[in-house]
Amino acid sequence: MNALRLILLFIVFPLLLAAGGAWELQRIDTRLVKNAEFEARLPGDLAYVRSLVAQNPNQTVTMGDKTITVQRALTRLENADDEMGFTHGVDRVRQVLAPGVIFFGLLTALIGWGAMVWVQRAGKRAQLSQVMLISTLLEGRQLLPRLLVAHALTISVAITLMVGYECLAFWKQGEMSKWQLRWAFIGLLIAAFCLYGVWLLLKQSRALLRLFEPLPCQMFGQLVRPDQAPVLWQQVEHWAEQLGALPPDHIVVSLSAGFYITASETWLYPEELGLSGRTLHVPLCYLALLSREEVGAVIGHELANFSGAQAEFNQRFMPLYDGSRRSLEVATQRLTAIATGEAVLLLPPAAFGTYFLDKLELAAFAQNRERQLQADAAAATLAGNTTLASALLRMAVLGPQVKELMEVYLDLNKNNWPLVEDIAWQTIGELQHRELKLSNHALNDAQPHPTSRLPATSERLHALRVPVQEVLDSATRSTSTLVANAALEGWFADALTLCRQLSTERVTAVVNQETQYIEELESHAGAVEGEVYLHEGARSRGILTVCIALPGLALILYMFLLRILSPNGFAEDQALAFGIVIGLFVLALVWGARLIRRSPLTALVLTPDHVVFNNLVKPVPLAHIERVEVTRNAGTYLMVYLHADAPWPAAMATGFGIPNVWRRKWRRVLTLRTEYLRIDGERLSDNELVDLFVDYINAYRARTQLQQQAPRDSGKAKKRGYTA
Repeated sequence: MNALRLILLFIVFPLLLAAGGAWELQRIDTRLVKNAEFEARLPGDLAYVRSLVAQNPNQTVTMGDKTITVQRALTRLENADDEMGFTHGVDRVRQVLAPGVIFFGLLTALIGWGAMVWVQRAGKRAQLSQVMLISTLLEGRQLLPRLLVAHALTISVAITLMVGYECLAFWKQGEMSKWQLRWAFIGLLIAAFCLYGVWLLLKQSRALLRLFEPLPCQMFGQLVRPDQAPVLWQQVEHWAEQLGALPPDHIVVSLSAGFYITASETWLYPEELGLSGRTLHVPLCYLALLSREEVGAVIGHELANFSGAQAEFNQRFMPLYDGSRRSLEVATQRLTAIATGEAVLLLPPAAFGTYFLDKLELAAFAQNRERQLQADAAAATLAGNTTLASALLRMAVLGPQVKELMEVYLDLNKNNWPLVEDIAWQTIGELQHRELKLSNHALNDAQPHPTSRLPATSERLHALRVPVQEVLDSATRSTSTLVANAALEGWFADALTLCRQLSTERVTAVVNQETQYIEELESHAGAVEGEVYLHEGARSRGILTVCIALPGLALILYMFLLRILSPNGFAEDQALAFGIVIGLFVLALVWGARLIRRSPLTALVLTPDHVVFNNLVKPVPLAHIERVEVTRNAGTYLMVYLHADAPWPAAMATGFGIPNVWRRKWRRVLTLRTEYLRIDGERLSDNELVDLFVDYINAYRARTQLQQQAPRDSGKAKKRGYTA
């Protein structure tokens, strides 16, 4: 959500509410003046009308714009006299509500303006220094949630007061017309909905106050202690000492890509272990495929981010920023899944929080490229520019290959675990049979990193002043299981056990995820069976329409004939009125006959693979349907939207009363209009109709996925020529 939309939502809309309150105040002031004048005249008017009634009860007087008998005028004046107390009470309440709308509207706009101004200034202030950046984030985490909760509550109160004011306009003592009762009831429903919204906000205010509370990042891997990886720990601590950097508190080894350090709170899977402090993530395969010097250069880059002036930024700001961003993403996902009314009230504060973090991101990462290149320069002091350049280019070469092989062996294990016991070692072994080449796009890609935006590999090599050709041979050197095994044994006390444990945990997680996915597909696929025939079933309504229209048409035609046969005839405007009424009765008669004709006919058929409409040449495959909507407006409108690349269905002619779809090619939608739809005599609500379509579409997609799953998984390995 950009700044203009936020201004409209948080400032302009509340000002419009305040303007509406001012208009309400002006209206109630005018009403009070008129009521006072009426009340002052009422005794005299009553005495005068009573004297007229005593003279002649049947004579008439003009009251307002109508002429009525004096007896009826006396009744109205006496009722008005009795109702003045109730009217004064209602007006006093409205006289309080209108200023309340103005006050809360202006207060809401003031809060929104203050929040927008603060965020704009915070973004500029955060660019001054790292200290100001961290201070701004800490201040915003405390201040903005309170402002957003206050804004949401005040705007809800302003809307509720405005609706309450308008509702009271329909209430009066004594007899009320049907129109007044209807609108008063609608107003009460709207007021109740507004009060419910305020209650929802109060219920969710605690969650909004925790809007920027950092959530831990997640890692999937194995925590290695110094006794499990003595050489790795010694080397990392030695490199940190050389760079004057803060050493990591934990080291996690996994089969995921990327060397990185995070100071955020970390939740480690599958151990479900919480880690505090600095956590270094190292990818196992790259420890085997890079030389020790190359590993030191890459880890040195990460350590350099926790040295000197960058230490405070990565130690204090990044954990708070990353955690707050994750918290907002989770909150937004949760709000989009809850009730629509609640989401409408709570999503704007979440959007404002995202806007604030985007401002800080601009300030935080304005110098990101320079920081990363400075970290490269510091890391190069450990082993030289050429070694770091070789490591960066080698990871760019190996990255796609390692990722592809990992996916292949994971796919093999989905269907037949434990087909490959150690997928890490199998990946390393397969690489020695491949010719490693530098792809065209590898230099333009950045190394994977969960928290930082690293420059492209070509940029980093250029900053290191190392030509690509100088390190190309080193980066594309062939791999050897003997060299890789020696490298892993050099890093870990028991490398074989660690490899197998990581492989087992990774495959088990993937298999469990795949099993859950298959179970969900099977559940969707089994949710529907066979074909479903939907009928309109409005026979009784059609019969009632005909029973009313036919006598009415006969009566109006009889009156029309009498008028024609009369000596005076009728005027032109009377003929037009007769024509309109006759036309309406004819239309009603045709409509009723159509409903009777359509009642036993099938409106549409849902099959496991298609939707069948009466006037389409071919059934519409479920695979071509993008979404389905149902709206109610003088009937039920079923709208089936087709994918942009789906062929447009051809139509054919049908007879009278056949339920047909209206094709709108420019919108890619098929619209079926019915009174309502039934299955076996049971009427479907709008939600039930949508759910029925969703069940059939999900069942079709699930069956398709289940049919493709096994061939795809086995065929992928055969096509690429891999063996277990």
